[in-house]
Amino acid sequence: MDWADEIIDSLYENTEQESFKTELSPDTSEAVKGYEDALSEDDAEYMNYWQQELESPAQEPTETYDPYEYERETLEDGVELEQLRDEDFSGEFTESYGEILGEPEEDAEVWHEQTEDYSCAVACQTYVAEQLFNRPFSEQEFIDVAAEHGWYTSGEGTSPSDTGKVLELMGLDVERSNFNSFSELEEVVASDAKAIVGVNNSVLQNPGLAGLPGMNANHAVEVIGIDRTDPDNIEVILNDPGVENGAGIRHSLDTFLKAWRTGSNYMCTVSKGGQS
Repeated sequence: MDWADEIIDSLYENTEQESFKTELSPDTSEAVKGYEDALSEDDAEYMNYWQQELESPAQEPTETYDPYEYERETLEDGVELEQLRDEDFSGEFTESYGEILGEPEEDAEVWHEQTEDYSCAVACQTYVAEQLFNRPFSEQEFIDVAAEHGWYTSGEGTSPSDTGKVLELMGLDVERSNFNSFSELEEVVASDAKAIVGVNNSVLQNPGLAGLPGMNANHAVEVIGIDRTDPDNIEVILNDPGVENGAGIRHSLDTFLKAWRTGSNYMCTVSKGGQS
């Protein structure tokens, strides 16, 4: 009996479960709307910056520029949000421009289409486990584990607060957070950690739907790479368990940001930590 079998045999408790959606109290709705408005304006500013750069005469760069900075503001209800601003990054991370962050080709090899209609978050956890432990796992095995604990309900899915709990049970380090910046996502993708994010799958397919009523996060995907080789066409590379061609599927930065924003930029970060 290996360690994975021992984990499965040790299941014993259940917790309440909700479908995969961002859990925000009613008194924070106004704050979130302000956050979304700020992102919408600055996404356009980001795109305008790169367009101006391409149209400008070539010149020797004097410093590294990253159009993403998140300046924290504490709102009246005590919710801490981050608004988009310009920032210069220094050090190793600034050298990522013109490169592909992550290991998308390798990480795409573990992709499989989700086996149940609402098992996207469980499928993503299976991807991460295979990548970090370098061995195959069964999604059904993960579904059984999650269902036993109440972290997954057939026909409903997995809540953001329960995403990654199967991986925690395996000894991996997991952090969950909302209102993450794209720069923070880049840092995770460029590191040895893995990132599962919440998006709206309809917005991924049709970004024009962003902003319509009811367009909340309803789907989990793994971000496996960010392609910056063309600064005017930055692409985010995903393992999307919900589509047939989801292995290493690419979306424009603008489309990804619109889809990610529907879930308040939720991210589940997973790393091996002390696990060997």
